[in-house]
Amino acid sequence: MVMICPVTMVNEKSYEQTVLELIKSRVPDIRALRGMKGTGADLRIEHSDGRAALVEVKRLSTVRHDDLIGRFATGLVQLRHANRGGDDLVVVVTLPRATTGSVTAVEEFMRRHAPDVGWGLVDDDGSLFLEIPAWRVSLRERVARDDVMRSLRSSPTSDMFTDLHSWMLKLLLMRGADASHWGGPREPIASAADLERVGDVSRMTAHRFLQTFESADFLRFARDGLSIVRRSDLVQRWLAHAQQVRIPALHVRWTYGEAKRLEDVFTAQTDVRFAVAGFAACRLLGVQHASSGTSEIYVDGEMERALKAWDLTSCDERDAQFVLLRTPLVESVFRGRVRVGELDVVDVLQAALDVNRHAARGHEQSEYILRDVLGWRDA
Repeated sequence: MVMICPVTMVNEKSYEQTVLELIKSRVPDIRALRGMKGTGADLRIEHSDGRAALVEVKRLSTVRHDDLIGRFATGLVQLRHANRGGDDLVVVVTLPRATTGSVTAVEEFMRRHAPDVGWGLVDDDGSLFLEIPAWRVSLRERVARDDVMRSLRSSPTSDMFTDLHSWMLKLLLMRGADASHWGGPREPIASAADLERVGDVSRMTAHRFLQTFESADFLRFARDGLSIVRRSDLVQRWLAHAQQVRIPALHVRWTYGEAKRLEDVFTAQTDVRFAVAGFAACRLLGVQHASSGTSEIYVDGEMERALKAWDLTSCDERDAQFVLLRTPLVESVFRGRVRVGELDVVDVLQAALDVNRHAARGHEQSEYILRDVLGWRDA
């Protein structure tokens, strides 16, 4: 795999130059010329076999899929209008980060509406996705995100994201979250004593948390209280760690047949503490962006007791209606629960951590929560 150095793009010309340099370095036997004034295209690249392609470069400052598709649609219209010489066409969009979901969305859009037109995504970390069907070019070079995630998975994070550490992180990160997304305390935390009181943890636990995250440069003491810094790096470490946590699962079905609603089976009126998790939680919290799999339920306590309380029977995965999960992170999962109707549901940040364990659609849903629901554009 060819590594691409991270790039910093600050204006339209630099975007075009970056795209030009990446294409020239990745596609053999081409020379590239800037689009001349009045042509309607940003770049014109020429292959040694005589082929030529007009390239339109667009910039997107967000990762919203509807905005992304809009940029490609606009580029297609402009290139088709500009193409008077029968050149091949390529639309390239630069954006902060090329997520799995964004790549999939573009692939589907181009396959459906412009299968003969090339397309590309270039993100600010230097990842490159480029398809030029007529030239048999197909590149998938993700750099920063996967490399960072691999390094984080191999780093010692077990002491960082313990159960109570995760709970205290939520206290600092979720205080301003919508009431329908976070059921934990919202009091300001300005000191170790505040953290001990609001988090209902021991003094030693509070001090250990502060020492751990301050020494890792994720925590600062400010005038208005404790503050999380370098949130993007912290969240990516947390997501990577969450993927490693082993969570015992039991596939079950309802004894009385097919349950049309979770409320038909699960109720907060039992003495078994539970919380709807994953994609089902996203739906109940009103933040569903993708869906996948069987409904997951965190259970606190013995599985046998839970099966009896809800009239459930263990079964083969293929026949399961629900998946009961026993998490070792009991405090961070259950303390911030939100009540939705008759159900207890994990907080929205926990839902993002949950779904990120699932490939493809899970990553897309997790990113949607962090960026569009919580508004953490740097995460």
